[in-house]
Amino acid sequence: MMTKSRCSSFMWISLLLGFSLPVMAQTVPPATPDFAGKYSDLLPDQKLLVDNWMQRFSEIIRKPVVVEEGYDNLPVSTKTTFYGVTHALIKTKLTEPSGNILAGSAIAIVDKLDSVAGALPGSRGDEQFRIYVQLKPGAQDLLAKSQEFRRTRDNTIYHKGYPVCFRSNTGTPSIQVSMTRDGNRADIDVDYRSSKFPGALVNGHLSSSNSDVRAGNNDQRHDSTWAGMNNWWRSLLGLPLLEKAPSGGDSAADIPREPTTNAKKKPEVAVHDFLNTWLVEQKPNQSVAYFAEPCITRTSNSCSIRQPRHS
Repeated sequence: MMTKSRCSSFMWISLLLGFSLPVMAQTVPPATPDFAGKYSDLLPDQKLLVDNWMQRFSEIIRKPVVVEEGYDNLPVSTKTTFYGVTHALIKTKLTEPSGNILAGSAIAIVDKLDSVAGALPGSRGDEQFRIYVQLKPGAQDLLAKSQEFRRTRDNTIYHKGYPVCFRSNTGTPSIQVSMTRDGNRADIDVDYRSSKFPGALVNGHLSSSNSDVRAGNNDQRHDSTWAGMNNWWRSLLGLPLLEKAPSGGDSAADIPREPTTNAKKKPEVAVHDFLNTWLVEQKPNQSVAYFAEPCITRTSNSCSIRQPRHS
């Protein structure tokens, strides 16, 4: 599991490697052409966070840091993650149910940027494509009072160390703010896929692509909710970033209408086959067949395990 300290160490290493690039440039040609996504393209609130981040990094390495150079040399996935999450926060006002403004934007809850987790191969989906921040005093109360966010049930399996969960009331996509109990720090990401069960089994919500703004049409989903985002990364090589379909597929054609087992009508057999198909064989699209049709088509709020037909 990716701990906060490991994630922070990864970011500092990335920054150190970034500062070595000017020296290497004398003998090694640049790997990529000049493109957008630079420090100069950031919004004022985003620049403030980066400025403070680089200043603290400079204090750690005891060496002056050129902010633009440090940010521009970060990995692409790190920059897209920072840009996407903070852009969503900036575009979300915080207001009371009466309409009174609590804050001009949700970025007001963030005090300092600790680290940015972009693509981290081998890590779980809830450890990638998110920012780790220090919160301003009263941030939790601010979200609780706002009509733009709602307090949801505590995180127990995912977002380890950040149990207190707030989610924006934008439907899908939505901003998820997972806080520590003391409200001092948070893990913030954007969920581009619905977390509703059982759809979340097959739509990529449990994978890293759920929070990667580059995956599939996530950037379009983002812009439909928080307009004005610059998806500069699609200009790389002149091609959009394609998303690899999850194992077993996730289209409607890949979801069977009936369970695969031909066992007798025993609930325990159906449950075993459901869990085995989902967790052991890792074919979530096959396991969805065990749920009632109204639940899949979202015409009902009730879900129930279907017993397989005997044949």
